[in-house]
Amino acid sequence: MSKKEKDKIVKYIKGELTKAGFVLGKADSSTFFFKVNAKEVDDTYIINIQSGLAEEVTTSRKDNIETFAYTYFASELIESDEPIEDTVEMIEFLLNQFIVAYKDDNEE
Repeated sequence: MSKKEKDKIVKYIKGELTKAGFVLGKADSSTFFFKVNAKEVDDTYIINIQSGLAEEVTTSRKDNIETFAYTYFASELIESDEPIEDTVEMIEFLLNQFIVAYKDDNEE
């Protein structure tokens, strides 16, 4: 995947998160990520796409320990003959799943 394609994906992700009401780039913010690993096997690609959110949390244990933990994680493993198109499609799907789940978890 070229730098131009990666930059386009990052721009899309930031745009969708902003539209959903997330504030990006603030100090002590949560960390949202996508990680993509691909391996070519014969004439096809095996692609693992991971998405997650890590935040500062306080445990419910004795002493209320503060730590940094995954509060959301999703992963998809796909087989593809069109790795870039399928990767973008899966990122869009996982991003939408995250936004819906985050809104559901934070409803008042």
